[in-house]
Amino acid sequence: MSRARHLWRDYGLSITLAAAYSDEQTVNSRYGYVKLGYQTDIFDLGTTAFSIDGYFGKDVAAGGSDSTAFGALFAEDASLVFSNAPTVTGRPAIQTFLGALYGPVDVTGFRVTQEDLKISGTMAAQTGTFTESFIEQNREKTEFGRFALIVERGEDGPWRIWRLVAVQDSLSQ
Repeated sequence: MSRARHLWRDYGLSITLAAAYSDEQTVNSRYGYVKLGYQTDIFDLGTTAFSIDGYFGKDVAAGGSDSTAFGALFAEDASLVFSNAPTVTGRPAIQTFLGALYGPVDVTGFRVTQEDLKISGTMAAQTGTFTESFIEQNREKTEFGRFALIVERGEDGPWRIWRLVAVQDSLSQ
């Protein structure tokens, strides 16, 4: 994995780059990430930051992936609601559920389109649509759906998923 970050303080501009590649025989995963940012003092409360993020990845969320690592994005008391599945509560249960859900499939593409975002204090809510392409039992499939995500900033600083609801609208086979 490689990453770099630089902030040009005189101009308030920043760039973050990250990339990784795995040449393991079982999973040939890779990803890239770029973030361009601008910081300025608009309000007396502190610095205001704007950014544009871009991400691509292949075989990152499945195909031998680590559901424990993905599950770490969830708060200890988080809840996860997926179509046609019971509500899963608690980080360990979510990690187990995600491992069982994505274990038998090879995710080949995942795209999220944000429709709405609201941040208030230590809580943020996001809604949107998703498209997930995957291979299951040697058949290519694409799932389309909608999601609602609520994240909470913990006392230790990082934002963690508190509630995630994902609803499948259609599945092409």
